[in-house]
Amino acid sequence: MRKKGYPAFLLCLALSLILASMSREVRAARRPVAYIGGGPTILAGPESFRNNHKTGFNIVAGILYPASSHIHLTGRLEYHLVNVDFHRYFNARLDLSGGGIDILLIGLDLKVNTRRSGVSLRPYFLAGGGWSRLSQLSFTSELAFEQYAPLLIENQTRPYYNIGAGADIKPSASLTFFLLIRYLEIKQDNDNFKLLPVTLGIRF
Repeated sequence: MRKKGYPAFLLCLALSLILASMSREVRAARRPVAYIGGGPTILAGPESFRNNHKTGFNIVAGILYPASSHIHLTGRLEYHLVNVDFHRYFNARLDLSGGGIDILLIGLDLKVNTRRSGVSLRPYFLAGGGWSRLSQLSFTSELAFEQYAPLLIENQTRPYYNIGAGADIKPSASLTFFLLIRYLEIKQDNDNFKLLPVTLGIRF
C-alpha cells in the first residue's frame, strides 16, 4: 500500500533542488569580476596645465561587484602619466625629458546599467570618487627646469571625483569588452586639475 506522504516528499525534494540550483545561479551571476584597461588621458584644465602638458595615458584595474542586474559597485586602482610639452617653448631637436606628473588614484564607483543583463550591448553611467596621489617627476635638463619651474607642483594626496558614461560589449558569457569616457576632477588649492580619460578594456 502506497503511503500518502510519499508524493508530497518527492515534490518538496524537487522544489528544494530547484531552489538550490537557482540560488547557485544567482550567486554565480553576482560573483565579483576583474577588469583591466587603458587609453588616452585628455587634459581639460586649468589652462596652464592643459597648455604646458601633452595628452597623457591611463592604466586601470579593479574589481566589479554586481549588486543587482542594473547596479554594480566598482573598485578601481588607476594610474595616469602626463608629460610636459617641451615643443611649446623649445626646439624639437633638443633632447629634453622629465618633469611630468604621475597620478595614482584609488576609488569606488557606482555603475548603473540602462539595459538588462544578457544583451550584447549595454550602455551605462558611472559616478564615484576617492583619493589621488600626485607626484612631480624631476627634469633631466637645467634648461627645462628653469623654464618650467613656475609650473612645478608639490607631491600631494588629494580627493577626486569622476562621472562618466560608456558601454559594455559582451561577445560571450565569460568575456566583456568595455568603453568608458569620464570627466575626472582632482582637488587643488586654486584651480582643480580636470581630466578626460578614455578607457578601453576587458572584464573576465
